[in-house]
Amino acid sequence: MGYRYKNLCLDTVEQLHEVIAADCPVITIDGSSSIKCTPTATEILLTVEAIPTTGTTNQQTYIPEQIACDTAPVIADVIELSWLVVGVWVAAWTAKKLSDVLKGRP
Repeated sequence: MGYRYKNLCLDTVEQLHEVIAADCPVITIDGSSSIKCTPTATEILLTVEAIPTTGTTNQQTYIPEQIACDTAPVIADVIELSWLVVGVWVAAWTAKKLSDVLKGRP
């Protein structure tokens, strides 16, 4: 099972955390703090430090939602089923034409 993040399908939770941490902003929106994201096997550690450095540091853990990448096999199954239906129609048409030839119809 893979994990989806921004249309990427990642194999492991560790890879998911690394990609999310790499996408982490460097500073807050108002520019008052710097942000450092450190991925681990179980979570992402967010370290927020005030700018200019006043010694104020806040750490928080973040566990991202793990969305499965299992939609592609479903699409493949639908395509395979569609080809099977086409095969049944071709077989039925062939049987009808063969029956017509054996009965002497054009």
